[in-house]
Amino acid sequence: MERPNFLYIMTDQHRADWLGCAGHPVVKTLNIDALAARGTRFTDFHVASPVCMPNRASFMTGRYPSQHGLRYNGCLLPRRARTFVDLLREAGYRTASIGKSHLQPFTDSPPPNAGSGPEAWQPDDGDYGCEAPDRYEGARYDFPTPYYGFDRVEMVTGHGPEAGGHYRQWFRETYPEGAAWQGPENQLPHAYSVRQGVRTSVPEEA
Repeated sequence: MERPNFLYIMTDQHRADWLGCAGHPVVKTLNIDALAARGTRFTDFHVASPVCMPNRASFMTGRYPSQHGLRYNGCLLPRRARTFVDLLREAGYRTASIGKSHLQPFTDSPPPNAGSGPEAWQPDDGDYGCEAPDRYEGARYDFPTPYYGFDRVEMVTGHGPEAGGHYRQWFRETYPEGAAWQGPENQLPHAYSVRQGVRTSVPEEA
């Protein structure tokens, strides 16, 4: 019997009701709607944490933040944590992560509440800078794999048109003029009323 393939798609900072298939009157999510039409859409689903990094670590390990040790953004998932991707890899699967993993900090700033309470594990001396901005300033940065079980990693850090990581390296190489498209000062005119609303000048193909 042929073994199944597994594809997980995780959107970020995305409320469950901000979907076309959930009836949102403005937001267009055509590809997600197409998946929902062929599958099952849950209307009462709960996550381990409402915070990005702890929930991603719970998704990867199947454990609560109190167990895997990543309790707030800016913390990190210990490299010795066992993930479901590790198990797939050991079973002979080829594994890859494309996009945002956010299992390690991708900022140079320390978390605002670092040191405010006991952590699940003592810190170790491993390299936890794989998603940090400075790793992607020069030539392509390829960090050691497996990375939490992933044999191939195409990393994206940050958010929206200001995303970094391997994407930023590709963007700089492919669009030398691209700096003039980025930043709020270069956005296109709009009438958005939300504070974080930006109409980016970055073209869709970029």
